[in-house]
Amino acid sequence: MGLFGKLFSKDPTADWPPPEGRLPAFDPSTGKFGPLRFGDPLEAARALGKPLSYEGGTNMAILKYASGVTLDFEDGKFVNLCFNTAPEVAAHGGQRPAVGSVGGLPVSEATTPEDAIGWMGEPDEREEDADDDSIAFTYRRGKITIYFEFEKDVGLSFLDITADD
Repeated sequence: MGLFGKLFSKDPTADWPPPEGRLPAFDPSTGKFGPLRFGDPLEAARALGKPLSYEGGTNMAILKYASGVTLDFEDGKFVNLCFNTAPEVAAHGGQRPAVGSVGGLPVSEATTPEDAIGWMGEPDEREEDADDDSIAFTYRRGKITIYFEFEKDVGLSFLDITADD
């Protein structure tokens, strides 16, 4: 969004209450992140409290929470959840590293590739990048894609969960 859009667009989260407590767990079998389910409208995220920042446009909105979670909405619907777990990834958005749970798997920077494989089995896709010393796993579960990106010898950088059409 350009400067003009940022100056004159209304923040629909401006009057939302502050977030309370810990991050809710994400349940991949239902597509729910606490009270919010994939496909829900932006207003449903009010239950999670006011985000640290809101970016919005005609067909999209991005909510970044201090807890290290980012929610994406397209065409008014919740479509993506990202746990920013590495300090340098989270800090880029003014967030602290996320610590949460996805389907019973504890999610934090300490999460390892072995943890992901133990929880979900072998990934549908596996990518290794020697240039930036990272490894990524992609899992497709029904209408949900779960993407883990790890830094070798460090841990989980982020976990991205997307509702597929």
